[in-house]
Amino acid sequence: MLAMHYRFDFPDTFDMQAIRQRVAAIGGQFDRLPGLHYKAFLVADRRSGGRNCYAPFYLWRDASAMTAFLRSAAFRALAQAFGRPAVYSWQEIASATGPAIDDVPRFATLSRIPVAADTELDRAAASESDACRAAARTAGLHSCFAGLDAAAWQWLRFALWRSPPAATSESEVLEVLHLSAPAAAP
Repeated sequence: MLAMHYRFDFPDTFDMQAIRQRVAAIGGQFDRLPGLHYKAFLVADRRSGGRNCYAPFYLWRDASAMTAFLRSAAFRALAQAFGRPAVYSWQEIASATGPAIDDVPRFATLSRIPVAADTELDRAAASESDACRAAARTAGLHSCFAGLDAAAWQWLRFALWRSPPAATSESEVLEVLHLSAPAAAP
């Protein structure tokens, strides 16, 4: 699988209700998108102590599905509404489901960790994989993903949660407004 993420930051005066309404209107369109494992419609807002942002996260089955989406009318509409974002992607190191896989996730954590130049990638990747599998045993965890961006030399740790996770200094906590999961659809 391949992870994809982009983010729009908004000023404190931005009405985040507009994003909530947008997600309510379009979220279902992604529920059967070919090649999509899932899309988490993520937000943070200043009322909950964060900065106003809209930060969708995708897991794709393959690069061709991701590329097809980036060329689609849906992505064009997003770019017309908010500007064309920088799109980041990570190759899968590991992914796992947790005890709350059958629950609707309400929160997500996202961490980007630099990979030092002298890092032994095979050992570090094994460690990231082990950490993802260990996290999958955590109560309240829906699913997790660990990936590598070899262009920016960065690890990604992403997890979906049923309830608010414990805050850490390296993780950003975001609210999940909607989860489109074609892989789980009947």
